[in-house]
Amino acid sequence: MPILEKLKETPLFSCLSEQELSEVEKITREETFLKNNVIIREADNSTALYVMVSGKAVATGSDEEGKQIIFNVFRKGNYFGESFIDKEPRCATVTAGTKIVVLRISGEKLRNILRANPEMMFGLMKGLLEKLRKATSQVTDIALRDVYKRIALLFKRLVKPYGKKQIIEEKMTNTEIGEMVGASREMVSRITSKLYADGYLSKENGLLIIKKELPD
Repeated sequence: MPILEKLKETPLFSCLSEQELSEVEKITREETFLKNNVIIREADNSTALYVMVSGKAVATGSDEEGKQIIFNVFRKGNYFGESFIDKEPRCATVTAGTKIVVLRISGEKLRNILRANPEMMFGLMKGLLEKLRKATSQVTDIALRDVYKRIALLFKRLVKPYGKKQIIEEKMTNTEIGEMVGASREMVSRITSKLYADGYLSKENGLLIIKKELPD
């Protein structure tokens, strides 16, 4: 299939006219990467934009402990490499998860086309917002797991056995728990509500009861 037809199938370029698509086609070339090939590396200064034609690519980075984190997975119609907009270094490494085919678009030349096509810029912004929402959700999940570990350690430190029951004698509000573990009341509330709902915690006469061993 000609590159022009592949561009037409890409949501990012759906608002462009035939003439505008032809302009993008001139600055585009098709490339193939085998599984585990690196397309872009974190901190690189390259500025090309990549559009997925087939296969799967994975964007990864590392946390403070050096563990690999998956930021995003790209499939047909998705794109990555938006740093061509501000020319900042790449914020993630993108690797081919399978054999993939991509359209590689010159960032410098695309910037010029965007200046003349505000509607196309809105399409790009929509895609960026979708990625931002996904990234925010991932960061929230990681933060919740980290706070949960601190809450679990706090409860294990305070709990005392009374017969068959495991009781925390100290009465604590979610705000106070948050202050003790370095988290917001809202985050503590989300975690403890889930523990109550799943049957790990209960309250009797204002005292916190750990009904069964807290999950990892």
